[in-house]
Amino acid sequence: MDLGILEIILMILIFFMVILLIKTIVSIYTTPSPANIKKQAFKKPEPKPLVNYTLEELAEYDGTDENKPILLALDGKVYDVTRGAAFYSKDGPYGIFAGHDASLALALHEVDAKHLNQPIDNLTNGQKHTIYEWEERFSMKYDHVGNIVLSHETPGALQEESSQEKPIEDKKED
Repeated sequence: MDLGILEIILMILIFFMVILLIKTIVSIYTTPSPANIKKQAFKKPEPKPLVNYTLEELAEYDGTDENKPILLALDGKVYDVTRGAAFYSKDGPYGIFAGHDASLALALHEVDAKHLNQPIDNLTNGQKHTIYEWEERFSMKYDHVGNIVLSHETPGALQEESSQEKPIEDKKED
């Protein structure tokens, strides 16, 4: 073989090795690390501001209007339970709770309309603990989207410390 051909082949090999080296270096500096990929994949969306609802306004979110979320209140907090529509829609086993403050009903373990939108001032310690357990479940499964107020003139009247979690906006009519 002629020495000129070997030199050309060697230069072509060196050229491709340099290209491969450059590509590898660029890839190292432009590919996110696995830790960053994990952070991006599990990044929570920015929470929406909480909205104040009166019981009358909450009643509009009882699952009968497919264009509105299904909401229910527990101990002054309003949760979007639309993900659990199988349970909280009008045909679900707990559909009666949708659009209402279900605190007393849940504390008493009774699915009865007479326990909806009722005060919970006189609960036993066991019933208070039951509400606490329900709040734990709801906060893990559903978004806390607002708080119950007596009126918009007295925001926070039924809500205490939990209203400090996120800014609160009064519900605006569409």
